[in-house]
Amino acid sequence: MDQSHKVLVVAQDTQLVKALVTWLRRSGCEPAVTTSYSAGREQLDAMPAVVIAEVRLGAYNGLHLALRARAKGIPAVVFGDANPTTEREARQVGAAYLSPFNLEHTELQSLLRTAVTPWPDWSPASAASPASCESAETERDTDTCGGS
Repeated sequence: MDQSHKVLVVAQDTQLVKALVTWLRRSGCEPAVTTSYSAGREQLDAMPAVVIAEVRLGAYNGLHLALRARAKGIPAVVFGDANPTTEREARQVGAAYLSPFNLEHTELQSLLRTAVTPWPDWSPASAASPASCESAETERDTDTCGGS
């Protein structure tokens, strides 16, 4: 699969990862999953079509990653709890900030349709059964899934 279909997912919340991996695969994307800021930063060099990051990533956060992605011309989405300050900061670094997590969120779908082409027709309802991290055939690094 070419790079125009790669979506980098950087999140520690396993439910978020499972849902995104399933949703992205069913949409024709190739998710690359990692759980840390440092591993996500390294994977930005692979020039994914989009970066989706959780706001809480240890000492750093998804906004740091979104800023690095923007510098490389990669669109970013950051997920986190509703927080007007964090939402404003996300806009300032050029990232979409979504809360709560919702795969049917029109801003997320629009961003992915713009960045990932061609985008097949599919139904978000078909993503109801999340894949497990252990069985997902995603590109991973050493700090991805299955730990803790």
